[in-house]
Order: sequence, then C-alpha cells, then structure tokens
Amino acid sequence: MNTYNLNAVNREEDKNIIKHIISKNKYDISLANRLAKTKKNEKQPLTTKLAKFTSICKETKFITKLFKDSPIKVNSTTRNTIKRLLTPKPHPIQE
Repeated sequence: MNTYNLNAVNREEDKNIIKHIISKNKYDISLANRLAKTKKNEKQPLTTKLAKFTSICKETKFITKLFKDSPIKVNSTTRNTIKRLLTPKPHPIQE
C-alpha cells in the first residue's frame, strides 16, 4: 500500500479495502494500522556501473571474478545468439 504513489482519496480506499479483508479473515484490525504506519521505501540512487563482456574463454571468467567485490557489475554475453544462428550467411559472389 505504501509503495504506490496514490492520492489521498485512493489511499483511503485502499486502507478501507485492506481493513475489510483483514476483518473478514478474522484477524485483528490493529494489523491494518501497523501496516499503514510502515514507511515507504525510498529508492537509492544508482551507484553501480555496468560492464559488458563477451564470453570467449576462461580468461573472461577470470576477469569477471576480479570485479566481484567492486561496485562494477559485470554482464556476460555470448556471440552464439539465436539471431546469429538463424540469420542466413551471405554466399560469396563467384565470377
């Protein structure tokens, strides 16, 4: 409920719906009040950087392990993609 940016009217409607569901399931209404008091998680700014490596051999894995404890996150790719496999290769022109 606190994760969405709702206006006051919609927020109250959501609270009432949640309270109704809680009471119909025979739980204590104070549970809804505790849920309403929880603060919305603030998003932290993105501080990590991304690096893209094409997996070729064992050395690539070794290099990516070096970045394990750094703020740089490594994304591994491959040259063996479905698009590359399904795209017909051009035939050389013979004269």
